[in-house]
Amino acid sequence: EIYTLSLHDALPISPAICAVMFEACGGASYKGPTTCCPGDAGEAVECQFYNAFFSQCRPAKTAA
Repeated sequence: EIYTLSLHDALPISPAICAVMFEACGGASYKGPTTCCPGDAGEAVECQFYNAFFSQCRPAKTAA
């Protein structure tokens, strides 16, 4: 027996609530999440500003 799924059967996909490491997280005309997800090992990740058009999720700098 063959089962088919319609669009009505699919669960709604919610927009991402955080950007993963090295993804964009800000800038003029940027429409995605502006907070960064923790890294794969749980390390701190922050949205680093580069210029008015681009910010990127990068590992958080820690005090040495």
